[in-house]
Amino acid sequence: MFNPDRVRAVYSGRKGCMCGCKGKYTYAKQFQAEATENRGYQVTDDEVNDRVVRQMVAKVEKFVREGQVDEVMVDSDWFAVDMENDRTYCVYFAD
Repeated sequence: MFNPDRVRAVYSGRKGCMCGCKGKYTYAKQFQAEATENRGYQVTDDEVNDRVVRQMVAKVEKFVREGQVDEVMVDSDWFAVDMENDRTYCVYFAD
């Protein structure tokens, strides 16, 4: 469904605000500089993990494929799902 090589970042957190106060963002190494520019402050190395990004993409695809989502939200540069267990997962695409 998604090309993980074009995924800039992923988010996992509780439903509601996705500013980072209720969850965690993880960034792909190849898009660290772009993410820093978009965010407006440094994306540090401890926020970068290609393995976690790929795992989250696979998890979101599985949830959608198996119909385990409460709600799907789509925009031109992100795809998010709200789960029945009060979690939100979001995949952000590179520019």
